[in-house]
Amino acid sequence: MSIIYGPTYTSLEQIRARMDAILSELRISREEFEERMAEYTLNRREAGFRDEFETLQWCEELFLDDLEEESRDGLA
Repeated sequence: MSIIYGPTYTSLEQIRARMDAILSELRISREEFEERMAEYTLNRREAGFRDEFETLQWCEELFLDDLEEESRDGLA
């Protein structure tokens, strides 16, 4: 079990809004930020948001997987 400190997001919209806020603050597109993370070419300011952004991406994937699973269950 782990303890997570910080804000709690309860919807996909909240997660995406925070991701957009990070990208807006950095004045960078999502694609460019992801590319720079993959290539390890982030500056200090961008690197400060890396962990949070990766966690938000993970949460976004979980929400999307759950939505996909619910839609499949609804069709079955």
